Amino acid sequence: MTLRFRLHPWDPDTLYTVTEFEQEGEHDPNLELGFEVPEDQWAPITPGPAEPRTVRFVDGARRHDAAGTIGDRPCLFVVMCVGSVASRLGTRVEPPAPLPASRYVIVAGEGGDVGPVSLPQYGITYEPRFAGAAERSLAAEAQRLMLDREAALAEELAAAHPGDLVVVDGPLRRSASYQNVLGYVKTTRRERLPSSHHWVLDALEPGQRTPVYLVAAGDRSLGDRLEWVIRPRPPALGVDPRQGLVRVQANSALSIAEARTLADWSAATLPAYSADYHHDPRAPQQLLIIKNLESDLRRTFGDRELLLGALRGALAA
Repeated sequence: MTLRFRLHPWDPDTLYTVTEFEQEGEHDPNLELGFEVPEDQWAPITPGPAEPRTVRFVDGARRHDAAGTIGDRPCLFVVMCVGSVASRLGTRVEPPAPLPASRYVIVAGEGGDVGPVSLPQYGITYEPRFAGAAERSLAAEAQRLMLDREAALAEELAAAHPGDLVVVDGPLRRSASYQNVLGYVKTTRRERLPSSHHWVLDALEPGQRTPVYLVAAGDRSLGDRLEWVIRPRPPALGVDPRQGLVRVQANSALSIAEARTLADWSAATLPAYSADYHHDPRAPQQLLIIKNLESDLRRTFGDRELLLGALRGALAA
């Protein structure tokens, strides 16, 4: 049989991870496929019209301002910001709301005599944080800090607006998250569904979803959560259709009926927010409203070249 090349939808210069599909016969002990429907009855599900709801999208952005050392320890100067924007049926109902930007100097190792680095001419201070031996890199610690801030903002919004849905750009970080919080996962490092169910993923059309399944704790230190898969847009010509999918996550404490309602809403509503291939290098998984929010967040960072020059001057003094 002649093998065929298939392209990935994301720009090759964009950092992403290609899905690795399971081999025949492998079984994930953390996976319960029969949460919503029996395992042998899996098929694409087409929900009816979704109930109009206000949805609050949460995302974060970060930038590496400089890298260096303190003594013989590597360090990384980073700035990050998280925020939200509210929408209803594709119409923004509140302007973007970025939180104040946070700046850190992340130092390898456990603690030590490291103080903050201030740039008084700009009213900016980089607070020290430490990446222990368990951290793979300083950038990974920066990402963890940002994701923690995203999770905290999502819970704050979910508590303040219990009738709205909160969609976090990325996986749920806390197993005890509010039941009106959804995680929107654009990349998949490993396809956990068994090979016998891959045909369901291939057959998904925009507006359809897989059945809801349960993922037990034990995977990358995340807690129990419910998941399902949606397709935001039809695959482009020549693009591998398996790479244009999104996993949606929800609180595992939801009942079957509650989970089904949220899954139907996400499949019917979120594709309307998705980016087309000419809009964003992370299409079709990227949401345009998230892309615009990220741009608003980055405007709070300041000019990197000015800050880099100021850092050099401050550290040389």
